[in-house]
Amino acid sequence: MSEKAISKHADANTGVFWDIVDCPIPCGLEFDPDSIYANIKLGLGELSTMTIWAYAGKVPETMFNDYNEVGITMQQVIGDQSARVDRMKEDIYSFAHENNYLCSSLMVIAKDILEDEEFIRFCDNYLKAGLGRRILVGTHHHDAIRPVEHRELAHISTCIVPEPDNSVEAALSKELAYANIGVYWDIMDCPIPKGLNPDSIYANIRLGLGIMGYHGELTDSWGYASKVSSDMFDDYDDAGILMEESTNSERAHKMANTILLFALDNPYNPSNLLVIADDMPQKPELMRVLQVLKQRNINVVVAQPDKLVPIELHNIASCVCLSTSLLARGKATLLEVNPENKNVLDPSFLDDSAVPKKLKLTYGNTGVFWDTKDCPNPNALEVDFCSIDKSIKLGLASMDKSGSRVTSISAYDDGGNISVWNGGTDAIMVSHKGDRLKRMALDILLWALDNRVGQYPIGHRQPNVIVVSKNLSEDEDFVKTLHYLSGRQCNVIFGVPDEVKIVSFL
Repeated sequence: MSEKAISKHADANTGVFWDIVDCPIPCGLEFDPDSIYANIKLGLGELSTMTIWAYAGKVPETMFNDYNEVGITMQQVIGDQSARVDRMKEDIYSFAHENNYLCSSLMVIAKDILEDEEFIRFCDNYLKAGLGRRILVGTHHHDAIRPVEHRELAHISTCIVPEPDNSVEAALSKELAYANIGVYWDIMDCPIPKGLNPDSIYANIRLGLGIMGYHGELTDSWGYASKVSSDMFDDYDDAGILMEESTNSERAHKMANTILLFALDNPYNPSNLLVIADDMPQKPELMRVLQVLKQRNINVVVAQPDKLVPIELHNIASCVCLSTSLLARGKATLLEVNPENKNVLDPSFLDDSAVPKKLKLTYGNTGVFWDTKDCPNPNALEVDFCSIDKSIKLGLASMDKSGSRVTSISAYDDGGNISVWNGGTDAIMVSHKGDRLKRMALDILLWALDNRVGQYPIGHRQPNVIVVSKNLSEDEDFVKTLHYLSGRQCNVIFGVPDEVKIVSFL
């Protein structure tokens, strides 16, 4: 190894993965693990830190202890070479996680490993995902010295540094390729792969994203399941995935809510979303949120277990991949919609009037969200939104918040209808299914996104969200949404039923 190469990687943490069955311990060194460790380290150029895993069938207890003492961890693997290589891959993922996914070096010592196409793809994807700096492979040929026997180990090693493949990334801008990423995984739709731990799953997701060209920071990662034990929560939290317990009817709403919080926390476009779920057209509120975010220059990627892509996803997701291979192997198997159905959107799927329109930014705007079932229309203001607008402005002025523009009033009834007034003479009627308060919470967050809540310069009027409803304290998620906005320089105001004056809620 050249001095230049050694210097380049001198600060890297190196993991060595050694198949003892295919590349046996040299004669005379079986009971001298110190020499083996020293030979490998010297052959790698005496890099600063090195960890070694060795894979074998049955390992005597004395041998296990002796090798472990010098820093060589013996792994007993039942099966053939493919079983040992699979275990090796899992440990490589764990090594990446333990090093906080910082660039590091790997050394793989195994027989004919360069002829294993799947392993070569694994190495290629590992590097593309930014999990490692380089991978050295010690090959064993009949006319070559066994790697661990000779001090010139690196001279018979092949450095796999593939040329970048820009075919997948060609359509991505540089800003999008390195933008922040949020991952949202419906575990009931796409179950946890058998035999994989949280670290491996997290690494697989990162690996798959890297293959698709997304190399940004994974700033938000959530999993939604019907039951989450404390141990499960802790294990996944340690791996970087937050688990939330939710019922079948709640999961899509919780996912949509968390996605909107991610969008608000990442106001500088672009950013990327990966949604791992099935039957997306059966989740209309989630689809509506994703459609709105797509129109706000937030990139949407979907992973699903079904190979048949719903046509409804085509105008929302920039790409769709197979969730099973993504979670289990870190492989991004891209799926295509039927070419005959491209650019076709089921007209009954989404009502365009249900999608908020992006507004020109002004400061200190007010959005009103009114539960007309709990708080019926005052007789004097029956469906007269212009009069309601004037009444609200008077109430804001009495609270020293004069000058605010009411950009929208949304009135929700119990029959699944919403009257949306955007400052014109007439209101638009929109239909929706499901709980009206859950719909209201999502609409509030969408309004906050378009009105740049949390991004106002010091000295400008703060935005106002007015909620007209009662018994909100009974809906924990709704209250959390309001508290979130209150913490982002947004005035949250509660309209008391049957009273004219408006009082502060938070």
